[in-house]
Amino acid sequence: MTEECCWYDRLAAVLTRRSGKIHGDSDGFRRAAVLIPLVKTGDSTAVLFEIRSMELLAHAGEICFPGGRIEATDHDICQAALRETEEELNIAADRIRLIGAMDMVASPTGNILYPVVGVLEDMEGIRPNQEVAEYFTVPLPYLLNVQPKQGKLEMATRPLDEDSLSAFPAEYELDWKSRRMFPVFSYQYEDKKIWGLTAGVLHNFIALCRDLAIK
Repeated sequence: MTEECCWYDRLAAVLTRRSGKIHGDSDGFRRAAVLIPLVKTGDSTAVLFEIRSMELLAHAGEICFPGGRIEATDHDICQAALRETEEELNIAADRIRLIGAMDMVASPTGNILYPVVGVLEDMEGIRPNQEVAEYFTVPLPYLLNVQPKQGKLEMATRPLDEDSLSAFPAEYELDWKSRRMFPVFSYQYEDKKIWGLTAGVLHNFIALCRDLAIK
C-alpha cells in the first residue's frame, strides 16, 4: 500500500467522524428556539403571540412567539423554548404539553429559528416580564381561512471598502450586487400585523395544519 493510499485512509477516517457542521457566515447566525403556543378556547383553539417591549434594543414593538437564544445549558431545542416561555410569560414548563418540533427556518438576515409546538389548557397566571409589552391570541380557524399577504425582499452584497477589494479579482467592483429574492409574509388580525420571520414560521405551521385537515 502506497503512502498516498494510507493518507487517503486517514483522511476518510477523520471525515467519517465529523458531524458536518456549517462553516462560514452560519458561525455568526443567531440560533433561537420559539414556542408556538396553542391555547384551548372552549371547543376550539387559538394561537398565542407576544408583542415585544418598546424598551428592547432589537425588534422593539414587533409581534413574535415566546422564545429566544439557545443556550449551551439547554438540553435541546424543546428545553430552550420552554425555558424562554417560562421566563417571558411565567408559564411553568409542566403546564405546557409538547406536541413536537417543526422544521427549522433559516433567515437570510442571520437567524436560524427552531419552532416547537405546545398546548396550554388555559392562560391563567400569565404574567409577562419586562421584555413583553403584551400578549394576545388569534383563533386558529381564522388563520386557517385567511391568506397572508406576501411581499418580496431582495438581498444584495458588496465589498465593505477599497481594502476589501484586494481579496477579489481585479475586475470586481465596489458596488451592490443582487443575490436573491425571498418571500415576506404578513397576517393582519384586527389591529395587529404579524410579519417577518414570525409570519414565516406561522405560515409553515398553518400549511401543516391544513394538510392534516385540522379545524
